Amino acid sequence: MKWRMQWKMIVTIGLTCITMVVTGCGKNKDKDTDKDKSGIKTITNLADEDLEEVMQVKLSPYKSNTINTPDGALSMMVPAGAVSSEVALTIYRIKEAKLPNFIVGKAFLFKPEGLQFEKDVTLSFALDDTNGHSEHLRVARLDDASGKIYVLNEQTWANLTKTVSGKTIHLSSYGVVNKEKLSDGDIDNDNIPKTLSDGY
Repeated sequence: MKWRMQWKMIVTIGLTCITMVVTGCGKNKDKDTDKDKSGIKTITNLADEDLEEVMQVKLSPYKSNTINTPDGALSMMVPAGAVSSEVALTIYRIKEAKLPNFIVGKAFLFKPEGLQFEKDVTLSFALDDTNGHSEHLRVARLDDASGKIYVLNEQTWANLTKTVSGKTIHLSSYGVVNKEKLSDGDIDNDNIPKTLSDGY
């Protein structure tokens, strides 16, 4: 009798431990699932160590300004009259460790952040054949207050130069996103790029 009671106690303790382990695993799995479904993270609150200064330029209000980064990854066209006075512009590359996997190629932060232009400014990003199909690529603002990826207006893809472009009226963080890696709810103001076969 004593042996049976001890055996029942051992079985009961064993079952209790198994239940706790299984329940604990289930909770962890739920947490991981919730985390996966929590949505994308826009790029905000970048620290100095997250950035690498690329170049500094002065924007003139009296003439058009075309800025190309030394590595050719970014071109910025600022038309005459886009700024009312001379502006000191600094371009930073956002380090790769801070970029989510839906970013294609390099992403950049422009300062002074929030500067409003009087005319549309065109941002063009140079890509290659490994970056995905053009219909899935979008030039976008990466730190929109909505928490979504905000696609720029007038998207174009140039086959000849392998560049994707979009237009904006203020400075912020920008890059190219691959729409295949995002859900429709992650994107705001989606615009399908118009393909330019001649590259102009």
